Amino acid sequence: MWGISAESAIADVNQWWRQVHPDDVQSLRNALLRSARSLTVWTAEWRIGPVAQPQKWLQVSAQPQACDSGDIVWDGLILDITERKTAEIALRQSETRFQRLASNLPGVLYGYRLCPEGSDAFTYISSGFADLYGFAPERALADSSVVWDCVHPDDVEALQLSIAQSQHTLQA
Repeated sequence: MWGISAESAIADVNQWWRQVHPDDVQSLRNALLRSARSLTVWTAEWRIGPVAQPQKWLQVSAQPQACDSGDIVWDGLILDITERKTAEIALRQSETRFQRLASNLPGVLYGYRLCPEGSDAFTYISSGFADLYGFAPERALADSSVVWDCVHPDDVEALQLSIAQSQHTLQA
């Protein structure tokens, strides 16, 4: 994973630390020291490799053990989690892009769930909801009835029929 041999890393542990991304060194050292002080599992995620090049993400889980000599030895596992971290970063970027687009749309983007027993819920409501309905989308996400209360009584039946037809045909 590091591009250095185990023997070389054992002979000079600083070779290992030099591979850690500069932004991650302090938090990784702090996690290791907390584990050493408390003798609790050391868990951490960090990057290795040159800053300007593609980096690998690693994750450790290791159990410390105090030796009679006073040394602390960790038995554990380090995994290459680069694919997972790359996917998480891409997902966050996509979510940010989606939220930016949704907040600039006139109107409301929403997700709506109608359950077989008849209950319903909003699964997503964009920020434009507050402009149209006059209250925060979180209220409607917590209780869909607040939206139904805003529908004019003359329109409720037609709206419910439209939703039932959409549910039956799975068409908008």
